[in-house]
Amino acid sequence: MKQQPLISIITPSYNQGEFIRETIDSILNQSYQNIEHWVIDGGSTDNTVEILKSYDDPRYNWISEKDKGQSDAINKGIARCNGDLFVWLNSDDVFLPGALEAIADAWQPDNPAVLYGRAKKIDEIGNDLGYCVRQSGTITLETILSARAWPVQPSAFIPLDVLKELGGVDITFRYMMDFNLWVQLAERISFLFVPQDVVLYRFHTESKSVAEFAGFILDADRIYKTIAQKGLMSELDAQSRADLFAARRMLTPSLMKFDEALKRLTRAMRAQPGNAPEALFILSKGVARNMLGESLWNRVIEAKINRTMKA
Repeated sequence: MKQQPLISIITPSYNQGEFIRETIDSILNQSYQNIEHWVIDGGSTDNTVEILKSYDDPRYNWISEKDKGQSDAINKGIARCNGDLFVWLNSDDVFLPGALEAIADAWQPDNPAVLYGRAKKIDEIGNDLGYCVRQSGTITLETILSARAWPVQPSAFIPLDVLKELGGVDITFRYMMDFNLWVQLAERISFLFVPQDVVLYRFHTESKSVAEFAGFILDADRIYKTIAQKGLMSELDAQSRADLFAARRMLTPSLMKFDEALKRLTRAMRAQPGNAPEALFILSKGVARNMLGESLWNRVIEAKINRTMKA
């Protein structure tokens, strides 16, 4: 009989009382039972702690104390975990039924890999916003470096021993710690796609992804400089890639910083003329998304995901 992996789940939290009960329930109500769950709360001042106290389950633990941000909270959790696989599920995201069972079934103890499934977006009240972008059934170091595809963070389950060897996540990154981690992991182990809708990623105006978009761009700029220093890319290509990443984010409808995006795309093409077709594609896609509207755009993305990420 195949060994069942212990799945360690960390939920970093701060003042997410509106959503955290749904998050915890989505973990503890999974059909797969061999889990440990830690909520690492940063000293919330809303009703979060009251909610955390309301659970009585031997698989569930929590602490609430001041920390240095999300990355620090994640590392505090990693230090407390003993599992075979590790994932962090933010305190406003939700695992879908059957998610952990699908991941556990795909686990191969003699072949350490990042196991990842599909991720969908929801809004504040749980409305389906379609599949997250840049997902793929094939993820490699090259697709990550080029920013063509990487796992949606809460859909990715990492061998815990490999993560501990890396020292956890880099606490100097507030926004792009997951992208930095994907690069580090892809240098060491493979990424294996599990054909399952795994997680609902909550997208709302108060989330960091929207409210603090500039921080993501600054983190990406710094990561690409490190990538160049490690010799994984030339300095010019790394600069171009950083600019392409920034332009993609600036052209999302929730931001639409068109003039700034155009400047970054122009600089990307000057640094690496070979990236001109991709820069023009990013521009045309950003314009098309805004013209089509999110409802139609999400249908386009869903069709692509269904075509490229089937079993």
